[in-house]
Amino acid sequence: MGSSEQPTSEVTTRDVLLQLDRRTELIEGDLRSLAQQTGTIEGDLRSLAKETSAGFAGLRQELNARFEEQRLETKSDMAQHTHGMKSDMDRHRHELKSDMAQHRQETKSDMAQFRQEIKSDLNELRRETGTRFNWIIGLVLATWLSTIGTVLFKG
Repeated sequence: MGSSEQPTSEVTTRDVLLQLDRRTELIEGDLRSLAQQTGTIEGDLRSLAKETSAGFAGLRQELNARFEEQRLETKSDMAQHTHGMKSDMDRHRHELKSDMAQHRQETKSDMAQFRQEIKSDLNELRRETGTRFNWIIGLVLATWLSTIGTVLFKG
């Protein structure tokens, strides 16, 4: 057996350790690369968070400014509208006062005319009543005189 020995591939402990060391170096390199990428991503996220925060603060200030502007505009519009309403109410109040005075005068005039009509109707009724009373008294006296005259002449 000696001359035709075939080379056998034997893996020695040293070869295994070298392979393990190489694989560990590759894994460590991958981990360093991932850590650098993670660090870069974290930095990007922090800067994005800062930009977003600054953007939100700017938008908040802009919205507050717009709200304040709208509030002042609304307040101004309300003041103008209120002033317009007050002047309209004053004008209507004066119109109502003049209308009431006119209606009061018309009512007084109508009442005076009505009183005059009632007085004239009462005077006419008194005249008629007085005339009728006089006629009735005259008839009663004439009847009494006629009755007395008949009794005196017959007797």
